Amino acid sequence: MSYLHFTPAARLIASIGALLAMAVACWRLTPYLMSVAPAGDSRRGAVAVRLGLLPCILAIPLIVAFRVPNSPIEVLLPP
Repeated sequence: MSYLHFTPAARLIASIGALLAMAVACWRLTPYLMSVAPAGDSRRGAVAVRLGLLPCILAIPLIVAFRVPNSPIEVLLPP
């Protein structure tokens, strides 16, 4: 986050805010995804998995595009 020129306190606040945002998103989305697939219905379970994985898969190109330019192996592999 050095390219944003945040102070150490601002970095801490941004990190805590991101952590809270992820927790709230999981808290709000989990009941919806669990309600899509009732127990024992594997077909609707597959729909729930697709609904949960689709945003993750679609985010990969955005994550790669906005990583700080470096060698390709450092951009494409997890940190």
